[in-house]
Amino acid sequence: MSCTHPLDPLFQTEQGIVFRCRCCGWFNVVFGPVILAQDRRGFNELRTLIDRLRPEVDPARHAGARCYHLHTANRQIGLAFTQEEMDELRELLAGAAAMDELDALLQGTLGTNRPASS
Repeated sequence: MSCTHPLDPLFQTEQGIVFRCRCCGWFNVVFGPVILAQDRRGFNELRTLIDRLRPEVDPARHAGARCYHLHTANRQIGLAFTQEEMDELRELLAGAAAMDELDALLQGTLGTNRPASS
């Protein structure tokens, strides 16, 4: 389910950006032409999945090839990534998770005195 509430950007790379909803906490991961909307659990599961994903062929021997393949459970949707795209996607998800964690720490520390996000 995609969120229709205002979204705050959490972290951005050259090809992607992660937004988080101010109201419900859902994450929208935008990477190239792909947009994924997930709750916190789904976002963490995606991060774990991407971190564990291994190439189907050796990227060093097939430079620029889409060696990383990700499929939905029913295999009706598939995504293929190059080594460079996979590195950036991992950076994007890790950066967004770190910013989310920092925001939670600030929320706990500052509580209602927290400055409004810009």
